[in-house]
Amino acid sequence: MPKEIIHDEVGQFDLVISWSAEDEYVQVGMQTRDGQAIAEVLTPADVRAGIVPMFEGVWGTFNRPQLQRGIQMLKRARNAVYGADE
Repeated sequence: MPKEIIHDEVGQFDLVISWSAEDEYVQVGMQTRDGQAIAEVLTPADVRAGIVPMFEGVWGTFNRPQLQRGIQMLKRARNAVYGADE
């Protein structure tokens, strides 16, 4: 399954997109860059002293129309911030 990662410029979370030609969905997620559990990143150290669930990302599974809408929204946001490329 191909996987592409876009590294966050200033934060701790990267955008990860994975897909399979045999599947009808694309997975889009955010994961910690260093493999640290999200619970560790999002909670203060005193809370982390106990047992912390070890998951490194959160994921959504999207179909073609949902992805198309997401792409359009990303382009609109990009153009609003940086101007149109075309």
